Amino acid sequence: MVVGAIKTLIIGSSGMLGSDLCKTFPDAVKLTHHDLDITDREQVIESILKIKPDVVINAAAYTNVDGCEDNKELAFQVNGYGPGYIAEACARAGAKLVHFSTDYVFDGSKKEYVESDIPDPINVYGDSKLLGEKKIIENMDDYRIVRISWLFGIHGKNFVETML
Repeated sequence: MVVGAIKTLIIGSSGMLGSDLCKTFPDAVKLTHHDLDITDREQVIESILKIKPDVVINAAAYTNVDGCEDNKELAFQVNGYGPGYIAEACARAGAKLVHFSTDYVFDGSKKEYVESDIPDPINVYGDSKLLGEKKIIENMDDYRIVRISWLFGIHGKNFVETML
């Protein structure tokens, strides 16, 4: 490793967002859902402490909005508690965290939202992602939460493909 280089870990590297992040950070350590079960607290902590990253980018999520309604427990485990475990491990490892959330933490009653707007999710997906944000805030100080609306690209199912 080059002195002064930032060691980056991408969790959820095989998803649509994660795949593109891997192109942006080709030297990053990459973990897919086959490598790391983010719903397993001990595995998350052990993996992050072993890798010793400077920055963790969490792109792992259960993004099937309708599926979240049918699989509430899975939605809350992956989108809610999983990010909390990652944050706990990052805090212990001294790593920064970049976590991707969603505009679904809001009810959609406004055209545009800002950081100071109060979340008010109207479905399980939004509730589970908001829990993830709260768990991160509870577990560490050095984090960034990025709320994205929708993605499109060549990897995986996306909003545009779904609408067509």
